[in-house]
Amino acid sequence: RSVAVSQIIGNVLVLVLPLLVALAGRTDLAALIGASLAGRLLGLAPLASAVWRALLAGSRPVLVRAEVRLLSRYGAWIMVSGLVGPLMVMADRFLIGAMIGAAAVAAYAIPFQIASRVQILPMAIVQALFPRFAAEEGEAARRRCRDFAVLVGLLFAPVSIGLIALAGPLLALWLGKALDPRSVPVAQWLLAGFWTNAVANVPYGYIQARGNPRFTALLHVAELPFYAAALVLLGGAFGLAGYAAAFALRCAIDAVVLCRRAGVLEARALPALAVPAVLV
Repeated sequence: RSVAVSQIIGNVLVLVLPLLVALAGRTDLAALIGASLAGRLLGLAPLASAVWRALLAGSRPVLVRAEVRLLSRYGAWIMVSGLVGPLMVMADRFLIGAMIGAAAVAAYAIPFQIASRVQILPMAIVQALFPRFAAEEGEAARRRCRDFAVLVGLLFAPVSIGLIALAGPLLALWLGKALDPRSVPVAQWLLAGFWTNAVANVPYGYIQARGNPRFTALLHVAELPFYAAALVLLGGAFGLAGYAAAFALRCAIDAVVLCRRAGVLEARALPALAVPAVLV
């Protein structure tokens, strides 16, 4: 509960505090980024309080070398994912800027930022599941992973489908005459990709919680050159929509590989995920 509350508060404050700063007359980039950072830090307060009460209050810290070595190895693989993952997320915009121009980056980045926000709820669910995955017996954890992958897919599909169908009117309502028509198909491809990514985050969290961050890190490293090639090929052939389609394709491959590794793709779960996937 504390993880979910922290995630929700942080995301709300990241949106609201920059708006308040702008309304107060500070529209320079430094002030807006500072407000976003303050919102993220304030969002950590409920989580820090829960950690203190559950693990630290009344305890005397003790350094255990074996635990330090274990956590260092685990953290090193998590760091690899933490470095390669954002690089893949930003690669499309670097290529768009280099190959099409700065105006195209804005036409792509605006729907990307909007589409990425719909993952707040799925990400909160996955973060709350992480300690359960780590604490449960192997088969019970795998069953929970399968059930919640299906649940996230089913819950998130109507939202994604509705936003895909209404992407044009909603972007026109928000941006008005400033709307670049290329942003509409970009938003639709990205929303499809983020639905797949929401499903993939469940086995991703399961694999890491079960002590195998090496697999997820090596998967990201292996994907990087193929993703770059897909961006160049699809982006060169279809423009901004091609870059968004390459992102959606990478998310789909991620989901299939992670679900297979976690044992999610079985007779019971596959049809339940296939139906919303086809609809999206």
